[in-house]
Amino acid sequence: MNQFMEFTRDIFAQMQIQADFLGPQFVMDAHRDLGLRASLFPADKDTADTFLTPDPDFVQKNIVYKIFDPFECNYILIPYKKDHQILIIGPFLLEPANFQEIKKIAREMNIPAGRNEYLNQYFSTLPLLPTSNCVDAILDSLAPTIYNEEHYDIQTITIPRKTQTAYNEKQPVANRNAIKELEMRYSVEKKMMDAVTRGDEQAVIATIESNAYYFHSEQRASNILRNSKNYMIILNTLLRKAVQRRNVHPVYLDQVSRRYAIQIENMNNMNEGREIQRAMIHDYCELVLRHTTSGYTQLIQDVLNYIAMFPSSDLSLDHIADQYAVNKCYLST
Repeated sequence: MNQFMEFTRDIFAQMQIQADFLGPQFVMDAHRDLGLRASLFPADKDTADTFLTPDPDFVQKNIVYKIFDPFECNYILIPYKKDHQILIIGPFLLEPANFQEIKKIAREMNIPAGRNEYLNQYFSTLPLLPTSNCVDAILDSLAPTIYNEEHYDIQTITIPRKTQTAYNEKQPVANRNAIKELEMRYSVEKKMMDAVTRGDEQAVIATIESNAYYFHSEQRASNILRNSKNYMIILNTLLRKAVQRRNVHPVYLDQVSRRYAIQIENMNNMNEGREIQRAMIHDYCELVLRHTTSGYTQLIQDVLNYIAMFPSSDLSLDHIADQYAVNKCYLST
């Protein structure tokens, strides 16, 4: 097997994009699209018009296909005739799928309105690449390497959207991929929150950056900036709940949470959002490092919070012992 083809498969796999080798004949099986067509259409329906019918000799002609199907999912077909194989990559998205776009797809393909919830769930599990430039760069580098001096052609094919007439009567159920993605999302969130409880700012950032797909995949609004704000609001909540585990006083939590809630709503662009995210992670981790009272008795927790919140008041042992109605000798030990 060609090492460059394997390397390409591994690159896309690292981006959470399905990539597999097929034999010399291309077949769009029921699971290639992660169950989308099988869930929507009856088993006896021919769905060939919803995907590419490639040139019968595309393997021999070294034709690489970049495919944009009627559901706005992207696929790549890369043939390699020396090994009699085809690398198929996808599905993945190049733009976030929002409610309005999903409704438009359903309307133009005559998909029953009751399937919209399933479609939204389906699209929320698909990996999202921020730009097509990375795909183009990979293919532009790979093709001359694997085809050497032979002629090759990279074609972009858009499959037109047509009205469909036959759909499954039963409501689609969550596919295994959607369940797996949901489990992974909660696992990643837990890992991130555990890092916050340690005050480990770098670990929090690394977890978010290396698992960005799980933090940004669900698009609930038609506006990208609004989606980003929604994500930031959720992150603000997760960070606050993680810090709360370390018995940081609600006064501190409320100050930071309210400050960033206002900043998030007032942000005007995505770059500003990234700056707010970094600052928010830093401030919540600092709360853990500076104000955690975990490991102390309730009395000592109360005293520490009192000292931190009223630094200009009388902080003598006598006064604090009187405030909490305890013996000063007991308090000092």
